[in-house]
Parts: sequence; C-alpha cells; structure tokens
Amino acid sequence: MKLFTVAILSLYAGSSLAYFTQKNCVKMQDGYGRCVGNGRHQGSRPSLTCTDPSQNKETCSCTCTNDIVFDQPILFHGQAGNASNTDCDCEDVKEECSKRQKECDANIATQQSLLKREQQSTADLQKESELLKQEPDIFTKLQDWRKKPYVHLGCYINSADRILSDRVFYNQAAMTPDLCESYCDTYEYYGLQVGGECYCGQTLKPSSNSTECNYKCVGDKSKTCGGNWKMEVNQKKE
Repeated sequence: MKLFTVAILSLYAGSSLAYFTQKNCVKMQDGYGRCVGNGRHQGSRPSLTCTDPSQNKETCSCTCTNDIVFDQPILFHGQAGNASNTDCDCEDVKEECSKRQKECDANIATQQSLLKREQQSTADLQKESELLKQEPDIFTKLQDWRKKPYVHLGCYINSADRILSDRVFYNQAAMTPDLCESYCDTYEYYGLQVGGECYCGQTLKPSSNSTECNYKCVGDKSKTCGGNWKMEVNQKKE
C-alpha cells in the first residue's frame, strides 16, 4: 500500500494569506482507492474523492449506479493513530449504496408494473370501444335469430305412431306450455299430452281433431296440456 501525499504551497506577493493544501489518498496495489479506516475496506471499491483538509471537507465519496453520491469524512495522514475510531468507513458507505440501489430497483420494478397495467387498461378500453361499434350490427343479426312465437293449432288425436315424433320430453313435475316451447324452439311444432309430456317435430302427421284436451298442466294448473292420447299442438308463426 502506498500513501500519496500531494502538497501544494502557493504564496502570492503582497498578501499575508498563506494557503496550504494537502490531499491524502490511499491507493491499493489493485489500483483502487481505499479510505484509511478500520480495516473493513477489503472487497469494497467505492470511488474515492479527497478534498481540501484546510476546509474540513475531506470525504470518502461513493457513487451508486443511480448517480446518488454518499460522502463520509475520511482519515487523513495526521490522524493515523485514531484509525480504529475513524470517521470514514467505506464498507458502510458501500452497504448504504447497495441498500439504496435495491430500493431504486424495487421502485423501478413497481413503476414498470404500473405502466404495464396502464398499457393493458388502455388496450382493454380500445377493445371495448371496437366491440361497442360492432354492437348495432350484431343486434341486427340477432333479430333474424329471435325466436318466432307459436300459435295454437288445436287438439289432435295421437297414436302409437306419434303425430310429432322428432323429440320427446317427459317432465311430470313441472311441465307447462312455455317450458315445452323452450324445449322445442328449434322445431316447427310442439305439442303437449296427458298434462306432462312434451313432443317436438318438424312435420305434423295427419290426425283428427279432438275436444278432449282437458288435462291440467302439472306445472301450471291454469292451463291445459292435452289429454289421454290427445295432443295440443302449436306451430311457429310465419
């Protein structure tokens, strides 16, 4: 370890002021500056800045990657005997730099996360705006798919051959005309029989009319749902 001492004596003619400046820096064999301290400088490599001792501004300066500079007093040559109680501990400065760097990294990560959320929110709003513009066209298209209402055709005699035979639903507990209609909404016809049976079909087989569709619907006693081998038939309105 070499101790570099630079002494500059400046004397100006006609002036009683003598200005003496001594800069004391410690340079290690590896080329890095070290503060003269309590021996914990091994492994710490902060940048070292020595200033004018006569102004009591001697400092050990550590610069972090975010350009924050921490200055601590350093021990110059005349205080070597008090090395154990030195005011400069570059290792502490390095630890403080590391702590501040971690805080800076955490803040950057938080800001990046917030920015990403903001960008995602903007993208979502743009997508929502595009969908809202499409809404009128979608609504118009849905009109074509709106369920057409059914009209009551009458009461017909059913048989083992079934006048409506494409699909059958049995719901003895809750059958109503509306429920049967919802089951058969993709068919041309639907019919109800014996109070709780629902039949769907695209075609209605020939049959005779009847007046015996007098069974109360099991799901709505205020309405009738066919009879014994008698079916109340409904057809989609054109």
